[in-house]
Amino acid sequence: MDYLVKDQDLVLEYHPGQGAWTYRLVIPNSRAIPGTWRHIKVSGTLDDYVITARNLAPRRGLDKMLSINADIRRHTGKQAGDTLRATLYLEPNNLLRDPAELLACLEDAGVLPQFQALGAKAQQALLQGILSQPGESRQEKLLAAIEALAALPKQ
Repeated sequence: MDYLVKDQDLVLEYHPGQGAWTYRLVIPNSRAIPGTWRHIKVSGTLDDYVITARNLAPRRGLDKMLSINADIRRHTGKQAGDTLRATLYLEPNNLLRDPAELLACLEDAGVLPQFQALGAKAQQALLQGILSQPGESRQEKLLAAIEALAALPKQ
């Protein structure tokens, strides 16, 4: 497992008036992690509090940050300026992002020949229809496409 931080003390920052980001940890050396909001998730522990698949917030040109809610602060007894012992790892991002990944999925599902038998416009429409979906809807659309392709005769 690749850790972003392992048993590292991070300072709990307080920035009033910033909603969910009023209390936060800045995760060192995380600036280069690619992804947008909701696509960068971490799991691990903060002191002895277990977190699972929590969003990291990207900040243009800066290290990412992790919101620390009242439940975490209450459980750990920490407030602004205190340190939390953090062990965090990046959750895998399973969102499909480009046509090559989709084609690999179709091949793995055994329906690539049916896809290739479609005309170029139909192929493009199917790929765009999947990639245009937000977040997890993309996987749902892919599964529906695989089922539809599987119902077609093999070429």
